[in-house]
Amino acid sequence: LSNVAELNYPALKEQFEREFLIRALKAFDGRVNQTAEHTQMTKVTLLRKLEKYGIDPKQTIGSKKALTGLNEANDLTDN
Repeated sequence: LSNVAELNYPALKEQFEREFLIRALKAFDGRVNQTAEHTQMTKVTLLRKLEKYGIDPKQTIGSKKALTGLNEANDLTDN
């Protein structure tokens, strides 16, 4: 393997989680309650993670970007 750093599970997990949260907030225009509901997180957990990664929901307002698979995943859980 050429890059051992790519095998750092905790670091990659944090990178994924941070990017996921940003994309989810963008999809819901920075609305924390909607983001928590659609990502199946409690609002408290979402707020804790946003603080951990230094993410400001206000920074995502007006930058909607589709969150691939989110609607399909929620459709599966609605039944």
